[in-house]
Amino acid sequence: MGTRLLQARETTMSNTVAVSPRLDLIHPGVLQYLRGIGLIPIKVENCYRAKNVD
Repeated sequence: MGTRLLQARETTMSNTVAVSPRLDLIHPGVLQYLRGIGLIPIKVENCYRAKNVD
């Protein structure tokens, strides 16, 4: 992908997490991978969940 798309050459998992305004915007499978490699602690993900406002 990096050979065809210049932006893909500089994309890293840590950059993806850093620029995402909310973790729920990242694909659930990718989040599972990021948790597995220790890039996202499980407790941090819970902070980004939408809260019910009644």
